[in-house]
Amino acid sequence: MNLAAPQGWVAILPNYMLAQAKKAELDLEAAKGLEDTFFKEAQQWLEANKPVPRFIQVGGGQGTVAFDMVLGQGVIIP
Repeated sequence: MNLAAPQGWVAILPNYMLAQAKKAELDLEAAKGLEDTFFKEAQQWLEANKPVPRFIQVGGGQGTVAFDMVLGQGVIIP
């Protein structure tokens, strides 16, 4: 089965998968350490790969807007 993971997670995802295997073996101390490592590396990846903000409209449009204009009728939103 293929896992749709973000690019760059190839190096850190095995820690999470191994932690789940350790939980199944009831080696909870090792599982906790591996999960902590995974979450720390995932957080670092997230901080390094934040997307650039795009155009965001603040405050809405100017003037009135008319919707569903049929024969001069419609809904007017001020």
